[in-house]
Amino acid sequence: MTFGELTGILLFEKENYGKLHQVLHALHDFYAQATGISAEQTADRNVFLSTGKAISPGQAAYCLLDIQRTIVFLRGIHKAILQLKKDVDGPVHILYAGCGPYATLLTPLTTLFTPQEVRFHMMDINQESLPSVDRLYTYLQMRDYIEEFICGDAAAYTIEKPVHLIISETMQPALSKEPQVSIMQNLLPQLNDKGIFIPQEIIITAQLADLDKEMKARMEEGVDPERINLGTVYTIGMDNCCSQHPVTLEIPLDSGTNDELYLFTQVKVFEDERLEPDTCSLTISYHIANIGPLRGRHVQFEYVISQQPGFKWKVMENSLENWAR
Repeated sequence: MTFGELTGILLFEKENYGKLHQVLHALHDFYAQATGISAEQTADRNVFLSTGKAISPGQAAYCLLDIQRTIVFLRGIHKAILQLKKDVDGPVHILYAGCGPYATLLTPLTTLFTPQEVRFHMMDINQESLPSVDRLYTYLQMRDYIEEFICGDAAAYTIEKPVHLIISETMQPALSKEPQVSIMQNLLPQLNDKGIFIPQEIIITAQLADLDKEMKARMEEGVDPERINLGTVYTIGMDNCCSQHPVTLEIPLDSGTNDELYLFTQVKVFEDERLEPDTCSLTISYHIANIGPLRGRHVQFEYVISQQPGFKWKVMENSLENWAR
């Protein structure tokens, strides 16, 4: 199967997860052979920043194998490039902040666009990732796609050359641990009016759930797994990348069997390409607490940027503070 045929399956195959699994593993094996970096490399070579953790090249390679995550981002980026091509005179310049060792979310698209149509600005803070991408693109004879390599911190970087599309997927569930928020807050204001940032929006909601009941509902008819949505605690995207005030929500007195408080993540990659809660590693449920002692009380959530970014929460009545980690 050719590289172009593999890309076609990733972009257009509908819900054939067996085939998608096969394609992604085939791509991984090919990339690993070309670069010398594989998802099996578990040595901890993370980079720790004041705004969060930049994961190691091996961990970044492993992200390729997350089916829903990879295909939704690829499909969203493909649609964004097609839209930009209508408005941009010349090649679409793309800054990939956190490209990892494979430039996972751009490399397959080289089968659809020429170097005259798209130009890649590859950026990563991990010094092993950029030489890996260089090896891969040299091996594939695609070096002409690369405008520049940038080794630096995307949360502090000043864009030197005009770009039309910025991609940064540097996050974990509930925007914890990694610097996605800081990167968006730095790069989004530098994007021109017609530019696109991917993902377009990330929404975090607080919900009460009974995950045991939800698991049972998958196997039995007549079981209602409905969650109780308490509200949105954080949103960041193209229309809102500023720092936000804490959000206070009330825990109901009666929630049935939904007695666990979770944060759920929804990612709008581009237009209708979305990652819903619990569909991939980025959006799995993030447990906060059992609500037994919290019923009828108010809980405040605040997103805090630090070496370990994430949500700080406290019960308002008595200022008991906890970290959602």
